[in-house]
Amino acid sequence: MSRSRVHQKCTWFGENRTSVDDEPKSARPKTSTDKENTSRVDELIKCDWRMKIYEIALKLETPKKTKRDSMTWKHPSSPETKKFKVQRSTAEVMATVFWGAKGVILINILPQRQCINASQYCSTLDRLRQRCNSLQKT
Repeated sequence: MSRSRVHQKCTWFGENRTSVDDEPKSARPKTSTDKENTSRVDELIKCDWRMKIYEIALKLETPKKTKRDSMTWKHPSSPETKKFKVQRSTAEVMATVFWGAKGVILINILPQRQCINASQYCSTLDRLRQRCNSLQKT
C-alpha cells in the first residue's frame, strides 16, 4: 500500500470510521456489475469457457462501445455525442518571401495542394534573379 493510502486510512480512523473499505460512489451507475448481468456472464462462461469478450457482449446484446466511448463517462440518459465532420482547410497556401535591406523583393505563392520541387524552386530563383537585376538598374 502506498504512503498516501496509509495516510488516508489513518485520517479516516481519526474521523471515527470503522471500515477500511471505500464508500460506494454515487456518481457512476453500476450497470455492468449488477447481479443479473453477472449471473448471465457466469452462465455463458459455464457453457463455453473459451468464449471471447466480444462474443459475450454479442450474446448479452450490450451496446457496442469503442475505447474512446469507454473513456468518457456520461449518464445513461445523456444524449449521444455528435461527431464533427472533418473538412479540409480552405486556406492552405505556401508562400516564399525574399526581401532585402529596402523591403520585400519577391513573393512566390505556391498553388494549393502542391509541394515544392526542384523545378519550381529553380524557376522561383530565376524570377528572383530577374527581379534583383531590374531593381539594380533603377
